[in-house]
Amino acid sequence: MSIEAEIQRKTLDFMAEYVMTSPGDVVLCALSGGADSTAMTDLLWRSKQKLGIRLAAAHFIHGLRPEDAQAEKELVRQFCLRREIPLIVGQGDTRAFCQANRCGLEEGARRLRYEFLERAAQELGAGLVATAHHMEDNGETILLNLCRGAGLRGLGGIPPKRDGIIRPILALTREQIEQYLAEKGIPYSSDPSNQSEEFARNRLRSQVFPGLQSVNSQAAAHLCQAARRARQDEEYLEGEARRLIERNGGGGRISVEALSQAPPSLSLRAVQLLYAQGGGRGTLSEAHRRAVLALCGKGPSARLALPGGIEARRQYEQMIFGPADDKKADRACAFTAQTLEEGKPIRQNGWQVTLYRGSAPTGEQGRLFCFQSLAPPVILRSRQPGDRVFQGGQNKSVKKWMIDQKIPAALRDGLPLVCDGQGVALVCGGIARDGQKEGAPGWTLAVRRI
Repeated sequence: MSIEAEIQRKTLDFMAEYVMTSPGDVVLCALSGGADSTAMTDLLWRSKQKLGIRLAAAHFIHGLRPEDAQAEKELVRQFCLRREIPLIVGQGDTRAFCQANRCGLEEGARRLRYEFLERAAQELGAGLVATAHHMEDNGETILLNLCRGAGLRGLGGIPPKRDGIIRPILALTREQIEQYLAEKGIPYSSDPSNQSEEFARNRLRSQVFPGLQSVNSQAAAHLCQAARRARQDEEYLEGEARRLIERNGGGGRISVEALSQAPPSLSLRAVQLLYAQGGGRGTLSEAHRRAVLALCGKGPSARLALPGGIEARRQYEQMIFGPADDKKADRACAFTAQTLEEGKPIRQNGWQVTLYRGSAPTGEQGRLFCFQSLAPPVILRSRQPGDRVFQGGQNKSVKKWMIDQKIPAALRDGLPLVCDGQGVALVCGGIARDGQKEGAPGWTLAVRRI
């Protein structure tokens, strides 16, 4: 079997294993003009009928090597023209972007490239983007993540398929890619920055990998095997963390008890998932995740700011994730004070309160509170500092009662109070002053949620 045939078979087998494409898919190839992306695009082009796919290509000029940009663009244009592959070209100022966003060149270039690929895919109607990462790229990523103290997700390396991005040649080595291009006589460009030891990845490539391969010539392949097992374990544990949330909350919420009692392998993952459910983007550091878990042992109204303007809030027995600047959405609206008139319901903030002289009419819905007497005017309002209610023979603070009932601080203003000339007659959440059931009722309050 020729090198070309062997590499094409290996690529197709790898794509089939991970179900990378389906007949009818439009695949956008990220085509820099370098060896890896050129080989990947050519392999997909030669296999497009067998796969039942259509191809397009996208070339991004980063602005880091203006002296080479035109020649690389023309090389890519001619490559696509000969194969009748639609091509879209974009460009950006990477150095200016990095300065504005305070990030390194490697990170800035990656972000600009992926933003362009996303736009190009939408413009060309492509549902999948193919990038040309290969086996050594994966090994380097695993080692970099290991040096950063990554967990299983990081040690899983580069996923073959995720979020609409496929990596068809991840099972090929750099040597196989170069052999394929040589056998086919396909020209490609070389990026001199790949030799610069300014970047950590290049230092790994030139200094670390040769040493690893001297210990084991299959070091890259074995690293990728270990990464595959790590991804499988991560998928299982993340699934268990999702089920933990579903059983005990959901929608950015979870029971504090369930979160605190789960093993760290699940609770730390659950925090990441809850962060995403609450609107967070990206990956939380372990320090942030552990800080969230520490809220489980703090007071009932503790808060923690997280990246991206997201906040973790403990509200008694619930841990809630959501935008930190959206405090109005997290806080019940206060009641506008209104005078209750006989038989005329007041509807406000999800409550309906009606005052009746004597007993309530038959069929009245809601909870009924009967009072021997009320001293007009009878007013519906929010709580105020110093509010107290005489109940159970004691003069109780309304605030203390709410704390004892574990009503979150953000929701307390949303519980309406009925007050008369003698003070608080009723907290609609469930406490009324003494004497409400003595003898035939002189007044009845009907309270229900709407």
